[in-house]
Amino acid sequence: MAGATLCLPTTRPFPHPEPLVELALTTAAESLADAGLDVRSLEPQRTGVVFGTSKGGLHTFSRMLASSRPDDRKITPGNGPHDAREWLDVFPNRAAAAIGQWIGSTGPVLCPVVACATGLAACLRGAELIQNGDCDIVLAGSADASLQPALLGSFQRLGVLSRETSDPARACRPFDRQRSGFVIGEGAACLVLERLESARARGAVCYAEWLGGRMLSDAQGLTQLDPTGATLQRLLQMLSLVGRSVPDYLNLHGTATATNDRIECQAIRNVFGADCDRFDCSSLKGGMGHL
Repeated sequence: MAGATLCLPTTRPFPHPEPLVELALTTAAESLADAGLDVRSLEPQRTGVVFGTSKGGLHTFSRMLASSRPDDRKITPGNGPHDAREWLDVFPNRAAAAIGQWIGSTGPVLCPVVACATGLAACLRGAELIQNGDCDIVLAGSADASLQPALLGSFQRLGVLSRETSDPARACRPFDRQRSGFVIGEGAACLVLERLESARARGAVCYAEWLGGRMLSDAQGLTQLDPTGATLQRLLQMLSLVGRSVPDYLNLHGTATATNDRIECQAIRNVFGADCDRFDCSSLKGGMGHL
């Protein structure tokens, strides 16, 4: 991965020294345009932002580390190799704050950080803000710009990166018998959440309806799942009650690691039994990598 480079959009309406922030602003602008909304039409007090990241501004952090001097004791504006304000681009909430400032939001501007589940957590919290009456519109999403040597080295030491090097298209194969791990990706996504009646009233194209969501933790550490799959099974049972039916499709965690994929598959089988044959499953990591 020594030659890996960040893939930014060809048109860059929001050039920024920290790629994470640029990706976040770009996807927020694209989502608003797709929803048929103009920034000037948003009510600042009734518009919220829930935009997370699992890692923060890695590019800025790496750049600062590379150019730091060992004799630096205190960094203040105008002192040392860096302006202290650069640290703002390292903070995880920098992207959410940038979006909030751009749209002029004086409502909630939040930044969930829950590893691979960050984007889903953002959607869940955003839906709650609307359901609770705190917001009329929420921009919910997440971004990560992760192609950094330190991060790649860390995952390599964990033993979770794919060992397939001959064919990049086959490197990450969730649930495959020959799976050997994932690859690192980067990107961003943002959803515009609003009440169904509001979207219909203005003639918006609705891609999906949010029925509900749940979050649990299995208290097993930062990377490993509960080997019994008990918590995952409980979560699936709670979610099946939300939909009140067998799902049509499950988008899975699917890290392409030997243990996690096995536990996830077994939990699904334990909850849905023979009904597993009635719906499809897949993992986005096979196509876009681990963000």
